[in-house]
Amino acid sequence: TRADEEEADRVGIQTLANAGFDPNAMAGFFERMQDVMSADAGGLNVPSLLQDHPVTTVRISEAKARARALIAEQKSRLSGITMEKAQWEKSMAPIAFVKNPAVLGNPQNRFPAVHLAGTHGKGSTSHLIAAAFQHNGYKTGLYTSPHLIDMRERFRIDGLPVSKDFIIRFMEKAEPLLDTIQPSYFELNVAMAFSAFAEAEVDIAVIETGLGGRLDSTNIIRPVLSVITNISLEHTQLLGDTLEAIAREKAGIIKEKIPVVIGEIQPETERVFIRTAFAKHAPVYFAERLW
Repeated sequence: TRADEEEADRVGIQTLANAGFDPNAMAGFFERMQDVMSADAGGLNVPSLLQDHPVTTVRISEAKARARALIAEQKSRLSGITMEKAQWEKSMAPIAFVKNPAVLGNPQNRFPAVHLAGTHGKGSTSHLIAAAFQHNGYKTGLYTSPHLIDMRERFRIDGLPVSKDFIIRFMEKAEPLLDTIQPSYFELNVAMAFSAFAEAEVDIAVIETGLGGRLDSTNIIRPVLSVITNISLEHTQLLGDTLEAIAREKAGIIKEKIPVVIGEIQPETERVFIRTAFAKHAPVYFAERLW
């Protein structure tokens, strides 16, 4: 019913807002999508997004169904982000998973790495760093998320996704632990990436965090360099509702005596990074002051 659709939109927008998205912008998106889904399928006079694209009644019907499916899928994905923070903080499965000597045997200790966190720009920065290493002749692993089409996009070696054969071999090897440890999809991907880089004997790996830093699944590595791009309000139900609180979570990737580069200087976050680096005896460099 129309009431059910409106309630579904309301819940979806609230879920997106809880996940750190702008509810006003998302409300506008849902309104535009509703225009498409309620459009008269009688021919060329189709409002909003489809008005310049003549399509048949069948195609419009297919577009409506696909739009509803995509919205439902995104709502379902994002609802998973709204888990209780206490539950999230207990999720340390990758430590037990990756360090299990009978199966994976600490692959994260078998290659040097650059570790990146931040609200924006960590993906592009990861690709730039990986490209620089690769251009200079280093065999380079790159782990980023999410993927666009194929999950193997998350783990690349010299720019190429790992093979399907590797994925199959990894899952066969890891299967005995899955029921016991019950890692999440992201945790499983992290373990897969570390195993791929160790097996390939990469010269360097560039590792992007997924969420936060301190409790992120990737944070079991001891890198040669940490990078924090910038800090904005995001995932506030998990990371905190101030820039300082979120900076503390991101600063969790700073390791003892390992240098860290901070991309953007902000009064609210600068002191957090300086204090954390000082406590860890880690040299800290602010990129805006260097270049």
